[in-house]
Amino acid sequence: MSLGIIETPENLYVKPFHGKDKMARFSCPFSINPNNFLDYSKQDLDQGDERGLANSLTNIKRAIECQIDTLLYFYGFGKAAKRENWGFPKKCNILQEMGILSPKILEKINSQRVKLEHFYEKPDKERVEDALDVATLFVEFTNNYIPLSMCVSSSSVIDGIHIKTETGDLKEIDRLFANIKYNYKEGILEYNLYRKPKKHIITQEGKINKSDIILNLKMKAPEVKYLEWLKFLKGYLTGIEKR
Repeated sequence: MSLGIIETPENLYVKPFHGKDKMARFSCPFSINPNNFLDYSKQDLDQGDERGLANSLTNIKRAIECQIDTLLYFYGFGKAAKRENWGFPKKCNILQEMGILSPKILEKINSQRVKLEHFYEKPDKERVEDALDVATLFVEFTNNYIPLSMCVSSSSVIDGIHIKTETGDLKEIDRLFANIKYNYKEGILEYNLYRKPKKHIITQEGKINKSDIILNLKMKAPEVKYLEWLKFLKGYLTGIEKR
């Protein structure tokens, strides 16, 4: 970038980000959701026999994996995970970096899953009940990171900002206009800073006047910069952080 600005969220994002937001509803992208699998698990557990216990544990595993895939989809990593065929550990690592998931919460469930799938060990009822309790708490807790709607576009006015450049200098800008665009389905996040409102800097050809652009960042999952910015902005985009 010509101004030599350090392109980190800590340097460029001003909170609170007041402005005009465009919201979009979000729903589970799968026809069977994590709660469905938990219900199936409970029904299997009620059977009480060996087959029911094994099926119950399998549905617990599916509930957890479905919830993880839903979280990845919501935060824009769904396509990358599918394209690159991410395994369970890779998915957990991404969500851990996002500050959403700690692998410790899944350790007990995963241990039973490995025993069932790889060592053909018969699960006992008490162990399955414990696994179901942990899975239910996991789904309920992580649902806090999956609201019914999210911010997909936001525009606001920033009255003043000090931006650090790559040379270590502080560049003071009295007034600028910020815009965020978030496409979770494609895993694309944009953060733009303009000298004037966007509608006033579009040329007759329909292009943005480059001299009015302070910053134009377009990030795509699973890039490191995308993860860095989304982690910083997730509270705002999801409404978890008050606007």
